[in-house]
Amino acid sequence: MTKTDLELRAGRILPYTHDILDANFNRLLYYSGAWSAGTYEENEVVNHSGGLWVCVATTTTAEPGTDILSWQPLAPVSGRGAMNLLTPFAGTVGSGWTVVPFDNITVNPYGLSFDLANNQFTIQFLGVWQFLFVINLSFSESQQGRNTSLRLWNVTDGVQVGPTLILPIGRNQDGVLTSIPYISDLLAGSIGKTLQFEIGGIDDLGATTFEASTLGMNQIGVPVT
Repeated sequence: MTKTDLELRAGRILPYTHDILDANFNRLLYYSGAWSAGTYEENEVVNHSGGLWVCVATTTTAEPGTDILSWQPLAPVSGRGAMNLLTPFAGTVGSGWTVVPFDNITVNPYGLSFDLANNQFTIQFLGVWQFLFVINLSFSESQQGRNTSLRLWNVTDGVQVGPTLILPIGRNQDGVLTSIPYISDLLAGSIGKTLQFEIGGIDDLGATTFEASTLGMNQIGVPVT
């Protein structure tokens, strides 16, 4: 395998052209380009899923981001994007699940792509992602004091990704306006898959109008498992 030498000093990666280690350097790294399936050795550096990763195992065939004992991040690049709902949408929120609607992109995506026609998105970067929801719902006051919930759903594989968050509805209310942080560790099984946020799963709120909604997405870390 052809390797380009790199050295790491003062938080920066610097090109280097010979094998002599300066006393100020802790170790020599070898840059091997974009990751592809194969065997990698300790101190090899690869590009993968929006960041730089260094191999910390003697040898490994694992994919960066899937085995913390084999790879550690050097310089992750944060994915990001945001979309919102400008036109109110009439729907139903019940004990089943309803896809949260969106119709506008507010922050151009990097490391992900949007499908507004289906209220869906696809993420290309492994890592810990933070989703910040602001959602405004209106419904009959008779539905006050009930609960609903929010989840991230992998449409491609038919499985849930991350936790289910409870959204309580107070008494004497005919709607709810709330901000919800949602954090999920997106590993290889979710990358490149069609994802959507869904609301429901508990009480029947009946006819519900989505007055407005905003979803901001930001990659805040590397995979933790």
